[in-house]
Amino acid sequence: PWRAAAAAAPGRAWEHYHEAFDAAHGGFGGAPKFPRPCALNFLFRASVAPGLAPAEQAEAVRLAAFTLQKMAEGGIHDHVGGGFHRYSVDEEWFVPHFEKMLYDQAQLAVAYLEARRATGREVFAWIARDILQYAGRELGDPAGGYYSAEDADSMIRFGGHEHAEGAFYVWTQEQLETELGKDTDLFSAHFGVKLGGNVASDPSGEFRGKNILRQRQTLHTTAKQFRLEPAEANEKLLECLGRLQHARVKRPTPHRDEKILTAWNALMVTALTRAHQVLGPAEGHLAGAVRTAEFLQRELWDGSTGTLYRTWSEGKRSIPAFAEDHAALIQALLDLYEAGFDIRWLQWAEQLQEQMDRLFWDGEGGGYFNSRADDPAIIVRLKDDHDGAEPAANSLALCNLPRLEGMLGGGAAGPGGLSYGDRAAQLAAATRPLWERAPQGVPTLLIGLEGMVRTPATVVLAGDPATAEFQALAAVAQARSGTLRTVLAADGGAGQHWLAVRRPYLADLRPLDGQATAYVCRESGCLPPVTAPAGLAELLRS
Repeated sequence: PWRAAAAAAPGRAWEHYHEAFDAAHGGFGGAPKFPRPCALNFLFRASVAPGLAPAEQAEAVRLAAFTLQKMAEGGIHDHVGGGFHRYSVDEEWFVPHFEKMLYDQAQLAVAYLEARRATGREVFAWIARDILQYAGRELGDPAGGYYSAEDADSMIRFGGHEHAEGAFYVWTQEQLETELGKDTDLFSAHFGVKLGGNVASDPSGEFRGKNILRQRQTLHTTAKQFRLEPAEANEKLLECLGRLQHARVKRPTPHRDEKILTAWNALMVTALTRAHQVLGPAEGHLAGAVRTAEFLQRELWDGSTGTLYRTWSEGKRSIPAFAEDHAALIQALLDLYEAGFDIRWLQWAEQLQEQMDRLFWDGEGGGYFNSRADDPAIIVRLKDDHDGAEPAANSLALCNLPRLEGMLGGGAAGPGGLSYGDRAAQLAAATRPLWERAPQGVPTLLIGLEGMVRTPATVVLAGDPATAEFQALAAVAQARSGTLRTVLAADGGAGQHWLAVRRPYLADLRPLDGQATAYVCRESGCLPPVTAPAGLAELLRS
């Protein structure tokens, strides 16, 4: 009985976002403004879902892309060093709370990559690279993981004791003139720099005489103002930003929280796999995703006991993982498998899902508790009911379970004898009060619901994943992540054998005439195989 209501929930969420949209500045609602990438990613997913009319699908892309554009132009974006601050205290994305969180970088990178896919605009790919480069440079641990955050405030000068919000990031006109010389006027016009500072509302007086960089006009306008070609103006601005980055590293840096959290690192693995799919293999993002996943498996997973840990710091792991850690890591491993087709990630995902079911499943009410039953610090076990700065564990789980069923079949029956599909159905029913009352509060959960209402297709690629022919077919199969499908590799080796134990039909799928071959399979069976990318694209459109 819940399925009909579930089919209508995404449309109701879309109506909310459409009505709450800030047409002038992007985002939803007024100040303070948080990025909330889970809502943006829902809009990109809605843009290819059948529940919306074509005009509404196009509008969903416009709302999300416009928001991302305005964020990238605003002070919430660190134009000099890359990445995004935590939120904006105003409605224009101008004055940020300067803290930088790993979970924001990971999820926003995905959002910008989805914007690149949906619009074809290269600027969104550029911003995604900007985020990932920042995260790798400033938050990357040499062992392969990512640190949690950088603080908002820092010392005003070396040797001093005064701290100020954003001291590392803001500039006086004089400082810019020192660093940029004759290019100061061009830079100041483009980024809204003023001699007396550009922050009009400053109750604490921390930004008096200071400037927060914010793109105030288009590149075309700046180029025309200074009688330059756009490419020449762009080159000058990039050179100025590089000089400022070099100057800024000489300042006292904000404190860095060097805890490594499993859930947040898993979100980065997902971001890196998406970058591999959207930006192409030449940029090396898949290797980065593998490196972080290997770190998590090496340092935060005890295979002998089946225990996942939540935190790692200074070589030591601690605190058994929560449901959100399991759910985010399972998602990351499914993404990583579909990016590189290494069967070990799918095998680990299966193990983690078994542990998540055993440790967190509510056998009476359905859904997953946040904490383990044996956690001595917990008096009452709760369940997250909101996709906020991060998606809730139950939302991620509802996205993961249909994918696991599509890849592995029903799966080994866990607590209560439930298959992946049965568990997903119980989870959807258990969370119905959330997605029926206020679907806009759980946008990630809505993506999972779509996987329950519509049966995903499975694309099986037969051949060697390392070949260019195989990768060309994979690129077609993954051209839009918003579409519902799972992608498996029939590699003719141990990976195919392991999958065929769970999905017997996979045992007989082989390359045709030695060429990488795609099989599109639905509940009724597999369509005739194709070897050309154009042929696969045609099958997926039908």
